[in-house]
Amino acid sequence: MLIDELKNLMQIEIDLLNVFTGLEVKLQEAFLRRDWPELDTLVSKLGSFSGRIEAMEQRRHNTFQELKVSLKLDEKMTFNRVITEMPGEDREELADLYRKLKISVIRVRGATGRLGYYFRSVSDSANRVLSELLPYRKGRLYSRVGLPRAVEEASLLFNREL
Repeated sequence: MLIDELKNLMQIEIDLLNVFTGLEVKLQEAFLRRDWPELDTLVSKLGSFSGRIEAMEQRRHNTFQELKVSLKLDEKMTFNRVITEMPGEDREELADLYRKLKISVIRVRGATGRLGYYFRSVSDSANRVLSELLPYRKGRLYSRVGLPRAVEEASLLFNREL
């Protein structure tokens, strides 16, 4: 039955999103510990989970569309409107799963936002320090004929504890 399949797919997607959020938290912790091998492993896992979540989202969407067709409902109807056409127990369970799915998405967005903010702040701090220490590396350099020129300095390695 399509309703049971939709419930199952929603629960699987919720579980995947929760694991994804946990991996993002572990990624930030690995970065803070400077555990580069663990960081590589987590980035790979996140990529894999991202693909699985996307595939599950597509399956859930397709099942929902099939459910609307089977109930002879307008295909543009929203989820909340569609579940009002269902029996009480299914309606309540689907509404609960929908809330849990939304909460899981919000958690992923929060974890992703925290990661982005942290990485941007670390990068900005390092760039500010480098621009103060090496002012000649600021901006773009040009050759005598006016073409952009890359800085021909040796690579710079600085303390990872910065």
